[in-house]
Amino acid sequence: VFGASGTGKTYTIQALLCEFGKAGQNALIVDYTSGFTTSQLEEVLRERLRPRQHMVRREPLPINPFRKQADVIDDVVLDEDPSITAQRVTGVFSEVYQLGDQQKSALYTVIRDGIEGGDGAFGLEALAEGLEELREAGGPVATPAASVLSRIQPFIDMHPFGREDPESWESLYTDAGSRCHIIQLAGYSKDVQRLITEFSLIDLYRYYRAQGS
Repeated sequence: VFGASGTGKTYTIQALLCEFGKAGQNALIVDYTSGFTTSQLEEVLRERLRPRQHMVRREPLPINPFRKQADVIDDVVLDEDPSITAQRVTGVFSEVYQLGDQQKSALYTVIRDGIEGGDGAFGLEALAEGLEELREAGGPVATPAASVLSRIQPFIDMHPFGREDPESWESLYTDAGSRCHIIQLAGYSKDVQRLITEFSLIDLYRYYRAQGS
């Protein structure tokens, strides 16, 4: 839905959401423009859909961006190799922060090694620790590791992701009490909003690819 500011894009989407709700279909909004805060929603939508705001600053998302995803090919579930997971996550950070080749290499190495050597608990804090260890080790990777850490540290410090809940997406789409759930990113910088959005949509897409719903 395209249009200049004030031409009715958000209103149109709210009308569509109401129609989805009438059909018994839940909807998920990732709001990085503050256009879907409660005060901005039409009264009829609030009454019919009883939308729930998930304020990420107060309620970290229950996903792990470093979780190995799975592809389903001919009903066979194939788990990702750590190298593929590391490439995907590195790609997201690189797109947002415009990282150089050496920075991407340092980031990729820490993520890959962390996933390979962990029990599925590798997260943003462990990523920061791994980059710091590379910096302290010296050598040609020290400077790229330090520069990457300085770029992503503010994002890590905001703790946007909490304890992982494998069923978190399903619960949003099966909630009969609230037909619209809004992941609210108000208050974050544009870079942080984009990172949270990218990681959330990747996880959502991969979840339903694996679940087949």
